[in-house]
Amino acid sequence: MLPNFVSCLRLASLTGAALLAAGIASAQDFAPSAPIDRHALVRRHNPTITIVDPWAPLSVGNGQFAFTADVTGLQTFYEYYQKNGIPLETLARWSWHSNPNPNGYTLSDANQPFTAYGVTMGYPTNERSPAGMWLRENPHDMPLPQIALWRTHGPQILPGDVRDVAQSLDLWTGLLTSAFSIDGVPVRVTVASHPLRDMLAVRIESALLERGGLGVRIALPRGHDIRTKNNPVLDFTQPGSHMTQVVHQTDHAILFEHTRDDSRYFAAISAAAALQIDVLGPHEFSLRPGAGDLLDFTVEFAPDRPRAAPGAEQVRAESRAHWEKFWSTGGAIDFSGSRDPRASELERRVVLSQYLTAIQFAGGFPPQESGLTNSTWYGKHNTEMVW
Repeated sequence: MLPNFVSCLRLASLTGAALLAAGIASAQDFAPSAPIDRHALVRRHNPTITIVDPWAPLSVGNGQFAFTADVTGLQTFYEYYQKNGIPLETLARWSWHSNPNPNGYTLSDANQPFTAYGVTMGYPTNERSPAGMWLRENPHDMPLPQIALWRTHGPQILPGDVRDVAQSLDLWTGLLTSAFSIDGVPVRVTVASHPLRDMLAVRIESALLERGGLGVRIALPRGHDIRTKNNPVLDFTQPGSHMTQVVHQTDHAILFEHTRDDSRYFAAISAAAALQIDVLGPHEFSLRPGAGDLLDFTVEFAPDRPRAAPGAEQVRAESRAHWEKFWSTGGAIDFSGSRDPRASELERRVVLSQYLTAIQFAGGFPPQESGLTNSTWYGKHNTEMVW
């Protein structure tokens, strides 16, 4: 949470003049410093993960869309992370759903009277009334598909099956690279987010792909279980209550349309090489390369049918260009010359806060308290979250 803003203002008013005076005096004692090496500043704080840690997922995104991954670079261990740490979700600020409102509830139906200065007015604060409960829960954020590694034969991958973990998020390029082994066979996954479109580029390299034993599972939930206000699980129950249909398919691409009540979104998958796509269920599909040990594809989510997509390598190139510009032109502060033992940790928090703000809070609509990592408060923002 951010510090109390009023307290910050009071502190600034008390100390600002003293700090300014000290700064002016100290500036006379130092020669102008060299420009900050921004590349070094940012990259020395690249997050690295070497174990399966449910409290340490990593995210890529563009401010209105984010994808949060476990150590496999995808959302392979959703249940484990959801139960023991931070959930793994794919969220966009345009993706909403409302349950039917047969009673036609409006805000005034949840009013309670309040009197001040001799005037009584109604405010919609009766959250325990039927109207209040419906209005509090609706609309709610609609999660986008889950993307996970998938064993095409035998038991599914468990956290204990993954060894030799070496995962790193390159903040300068926006590329999330995950290296590990399954059954003693190396796997390498690279994920990047497009800076302007709600699109991922996913590259998987492993001999397991060529052997036909490894693929990707795409699962489209009906939503969140809104019986839970904070950190609700993805709801894969009631498959008949929503619809996933294939709109278009070729050897290299497939377009899904997902609908539930009045809500709709599209998911478009495409690759330069041939894809093998199998149906696992009414809302589940598997994805494998047609041949070879490389699966390199893009997946885009949109409220309307998306236009032609750039290739996976172009998405990665645009990610690199976007993040280099972001770090090169914004504000920066370098504590490497400080002798204070807290300096490195403070610098790390500044850099990571800049990254998280850019991928979670830069859209046109304020996010919830948990940003675009996972659902809280039915996806609704609190006023203090507006930057």
